[in-house]
Amino acid sequence: MQNKPKTVETFEIIMKTAKELAEDYRNGWTGDCNDFVSASVGQSDNLRTSDVEQFCNEFANTELLSNGVLFYITTRGGVPTISLVNQS
Repeated sequence: MQNKPKTVETFEIIMKTAKELAEDYRNGWTGDCNDFVSASVGQSDNLRTSDVEQFCNEFANTELLSNGVLFYITTRGGVPTISLVNQS
């Protein structure tokens, strides 16, 4: 079986973690990249803060809807903040 490219694996971990957080925190979840990596341990121990930072940089100051989860990714003072809202 062929391994998935790192970026695909990273994206899948981020999406699964976001879905789990959005389901657990029905009123929404907000945190920084370190908070998100800590929360991802239930999905995988392969996610690094730099992976989440790169994801945040790519989607900074935007909204992203994926798998029933609305991401708000903002940057304040150079620090990315991730807010998640369950849309399902």
